[in-house]
Amino acid sequence: MNKKGRKVIAVNAVFLNEPDNNFHKFTVKTIELLAMFDIENIYYLIHPLPLTENLFSKKLPDNFIFLEDGASFYIPYAGNLQKKNREAFENSIPDLLQKQGIKADIIFTPYNFFPENKCAARYWTVFHDVIPLLPLGALKNRQCLDALVYSGMKETLRWIKKRKNILNNDVLFSVSETEKAMINLLTPWKKTIYLFKNYISPGYITAEKPDYEDVNSRNILNGLGISKPYLLYVGSMTARKNTDTLIKAFKLLSEKTQDTLQLILAGGNTFRSGHIIGTGFIEEKKLPVLFKNCLCYISVSKYEGFGVPPLEALFCGKPLILSELPVCREIFGNIPVYTGYRNPEEVRDAILSMLSEKQAAVERALKGLSRIREQFSEKAAVKDFLMLINSD
Repeated sequence: MNKKGRKVIAVNAVFLNEPDNNFHKFTVKTIELLAMFDIENIYYLIHPLPLTENLFSKKLPDNFIFLEDGASFYIPYAGNLQKKNREAFENSIPDLLQKQGIKADIIFTPYNFFPENKCAARYWTVFHDVIPLLPLGALKNRQCLDALVYSGMKETLRWIKKRKNILNNDVLFSVSETEKAMINLLTPWKKTIYLFKNYISPGYITAEKPDYEDVNSRNILNGLGISKPYLLYVGSMTARKNTDTLIKAFKLLSEKTQDTLQLILAGGNTFRSGHIIGTGFIEEKKLPVLFKNCLCYISVSKYEGFGVPPLEALFCGKPLILSELPVCREIFGNIPVYTGYRNPEEVRDAILSMLSEKQAAVERALKGLSRIREQFSEKAAVKDFLMLINSD
C-alpha cells in the first residue's frame, strides 16, 4: 500500500503481447473493467514486449500504468518454448517489481497461473478451467472420463507436476460455479473460490433482425463465402471442441434440408468442403457481424469451463444449440436446445428441432436475455474482486 493508502496491484498482462490467444481478449476486457470501476488504487500492467497498437476501447485512467519488462527470453508464438518463456516471465514479476522499486500489494493474473514460490506480494489468480487435470477425476466424474480421449498427455503431466503450486496463490477466482467445483475436486485448493465473471463487449447488442443489408456486413459475409442461412460455431477445432461430430451431424442434416444451409466454423482451420466453411482466424471487430446474421449458434463441445461465444450469440438475440453440460445449464438455464455430444444423429435431431420451432427458440433467447444481461454485466463481473480489494 502506498503512502496515500491506495493499494498497488501488479497485473500480469503477458497476453497483451499475444492477440490471437483467448486469454488476450479476457486480459484486455479485465483491465477495461477494472479501469471502469476503480480509479483509486494503482495498477501496473506488466508485459514483456512493446505494444504495437492501442488495444483498449478508450484511454485508461492515470492510475493504470504500463510497465514493459523487455524480457529478451520471451518469444511469442513459439509453441512449447513459448509456454516455458511465458512462465519464466510470470515468475520473474516479483524481481522486476523489486528492481523498479515498486512495492506491490497484489500480483493479479487474469488466467490460470501456478506461481513457483510465494513472494512478499499476494498472488490473486483467475482460473478459467483445469482441463489438463481432468483425467485425475476419471473415476469420479463422467466428463473427466471423457477427457482421457482429448487431453494431451504432455500437458496433463505438466499440470500434474505443478498443481501443488496452486497453493502459492493467496486468492483464487473462477469464471463459473461449475469450474469452482472442478478446481476443488482436482487440485489441493480447498479454500473459498470467488467469482470473476465474463462480460460481453458493447459490440454485441441484441439484434432481432439480421443486419446483412449493411454494406460493411455484407462485404464481410461475402468475403467469407457466406451466401445462405448458416449455423455458426466460434472457437478452435481441438478434440475437446468436438467439431468432427458437428461436421458429421451437419452432413446428415444436409440430406434433410437439401443443402439450403451452411455451417460456418469460425476461428479454427481455414478450409471449404461443400457447404461447410472454416474461416480461420477472425478479427474481433468482425465477430459481431457473424453472430448477428447467423440462424443460430451451435456448440457440441465435450467440456467447457465457461464458453464465451454462446453468450455473445445470445446477446445478439440468437437461438442456441449446446451440449448438455453442467456449466451450460448453470449459465443458460432452459434457453438453449440441448443435445448429447457423442452421437451425430442426436446433434442433427437437435438442429432439426430448433429449425422446426425457430420462433419459439428466438423468443426463449430474447426472454432470457434480460436475466443474462444482469448476471453478466460489467459490474457483476468484477463484484467479488472489488469487494476483496475494498475490504482487504
